[in-house]
Amino acid sequence: MPFDSKNIGVKMKQIGLIAGMGPEAGGDMLMRFLHACRDEIVKTGHPVSDQAYPAHVLIQYPIPDRSSALLNGGTSPLPGLVKAIGAAQATGADVFGIACNTAHFWHEDLQTLFPDIDLLHIATETAEHVVNSGSRRCAVLATSATQRLGMYASAFEKLGLEVVKQPQEDDESTHRAIFDIKAGNLEAARHWLNSSVERLLQSVDTVVLGCTELGLVVHEGDYRKHQVTDAATVLARALAAKAYGTYRPTPVNAL
Repeated sequence: MPFDSKNIGVKMKQIGLIAGMGPEAGGDMLMRFLHACRDEIVKTGHPVSDQAYPAHVLIQYPIPDRSSALLNGGTSPLPGLVKAIGAAQATGADVFGIACNTAHFWHEDLQTLFPDIDLLHIATETAEHVVNSGSRRCAVLATSATQRLGMYASAFEKLGLEVVKQPQEDDESTHRAIFDIKAGNLEAARHWLNSSVERLLQSVDTVVLGCTELGLVVHEGDYRKHQVTDAATVLARALAAKAYGTYRPTPVNAL
């Protein structure tokens, strides 16, 4: 029988992906979401078809640099994020994901401005995923702003995870590598980032890719299961689960 949400008693949610930070990472997030949707369809036992995917929209607006806003007093990305969410909401989207880790520093502001939407938080979702994987000691690769302001450290420590920090000069090199990826200089970033992962894995259970650009050059499948956790994949899977009604958050008191 062809897939129909009525057949499994689920009304699919419409998904809004807020991207443009950078645009290639946004496109990559969309593909991860579609792959996660395909996995959800297969779980139902129905054939994969065009009609089996949920309605979704990708909004790619040019939004001011998040790290500059947080660390150097640059232009706030909040107005651009508000405009993008409003555009997605106008299409009928009711569950949202932001394809940029650093932009989640404005998550609370956005949820306050849009109280009726379901806006997932990438660090919260990733922390729960890491706990469920059995990992207890982790490191994060991310932008300088994400690292210095402790977005992942805060989310992970709430769930009892130990976060191993890199030296500041290594964080700065990672930040530069992220901007190399944004500029299309993938090979310039690839060696440094994969070498960083290998080095960190000598002292942690898992390395978290805490920037959506990183998955363009560092691939989870090149490492043993759970050694590398890409936050972009975690968010994409959570959005797909929301769309199909299979989302089950991890109770904090059960960890």
